[in-house]
Amino acid sequence: METVAALNSCTTSTRGQWTRREVIVPVAIGFTLYMFQVLSGLDPVLVYTVDIFAAAGTSIDEYTSTIILGCIQTFAGVIAVSVVDRAGRRFLLLLSEIAMIISLTFLGLFFYLKDNDPLEGQGPLGWLPLTTLATYVLAYSVGLGPVGYTIMGEILPLQVKGWLCLVSR
Repeated sequence: METVAALNSCTTSTRGQWTRREVIVPVAIGFTLYMFQVLSGLDPVLVYTVDIFAAAGTSIDEYTSTIILGCIQTFAGVIAVSVVDRAGRRFLLLLSEIAMIISLTFLGLFFYLKDNDPLEGQGPLGWLPLTTLATYVLAYSVGLGPVGYTIMGEILPLQVKGWLCLVSR
């Protein structure tokens, strides 16, 4: 009976627990990581992959390109399991963010050039949409995706972890 009471007192969140510095700092870091994950735009990119490749107008079929991205995402998830501990979380976060920024910049450049020169999509840059989105998905799946959730699980205090997991999903 004492064990149950002690367990309930450890997991019960009170207003005072949320205002302590040792709770506020990890919560701020966790929400910042989650914000970067959401604002990275992976979900809209994956939902509209076929439309993105159709708008690119390249010679590669949009459905084949989508299947390739799905395979890359699966492969990257398997790689992430072994790489996260060896490469270091900070390094992977920074590297994946930089790679994602560069790849989306080049994808945007491709569409800019395509809008200004309609034949450009069929020309020498026809491979660019698939390559940039593959790099983007690979970078997210190896870095920001798994590392963000790993860090949130490690730094959040036990008293608020359940509530924050509920809020983040």
